[in-house]
Amino acid sequence: MTTSKWKLNGEWGEIKYPVKTSFGFQVGAGIMAGDFFSFGVHFYGLGKAKFTEKYKDSLGNHYTDDTDNTRYSQSLIMLRLGFHF
Repeated sequence: MTTSKWKLNGEWGEIKYPVKTSFGFQVGAGIMAGDFFSFGVHFYGLGKAKFTEKYKDSLGNHYTDDTDNTRYSQSLIMLRLGFHF
């Protein structure tokens, strides 16, 4: 999620989470099973992201919350089945 909007008691606001990412990578290996099929395992390291909260209220005032610059890391492990023709 990169944007959150709400309306409460006739007032509205939104929070934007601009994402800043870093370097990512992929490693993997697989085997051929006959002439047409392959099986593999791949790891995707998608890097670290940083959120900075920015608020905007119904009067158009902008606020930035720099007290909690949350960083998180994402990674995936993929099992792949391939068909080669």
